[in-house]
Amino acid sequence: MTARGARGRDTLASVPDAPPRAVLSPSFRLVFRLEIANRPGMFAHVATVIGERGCSLGAIDLVEATPAVPVRDVTALKTATEP
Repeated sequence: MTARGARGRDTLASVPDAPPRAVLSPSFRLVFRLEIANRPGMFAHVATVIGERGCSLGAIDLVEATPAVPVRDVTALKTATEP
C-alpha cells in the first residue's frame, strides 16, 4: 500500500492504520553552556533536575573535552502550560 495521495504528494490519509505522529513544539528553549567535573553521574544529576522542572533535554553538544572538565552546550525545552 502506498502513502501517496491523488496528486503524488506524501500523505498518511490513504494509510488507514498509520500511527499518529508526535510533534514536539517547544514554547521555550534555553541553551546553556555547562562545565562540570568529569565524574560519573554529574551530567545525570543535571538531566534529572531539568526533568524535575518539567523540561525535556534537546540537543547536547560536546564543545570541549578535557580530562577534568568537559564543556557541553545543552538545550532544555519547555512546552507552554494552560493558565
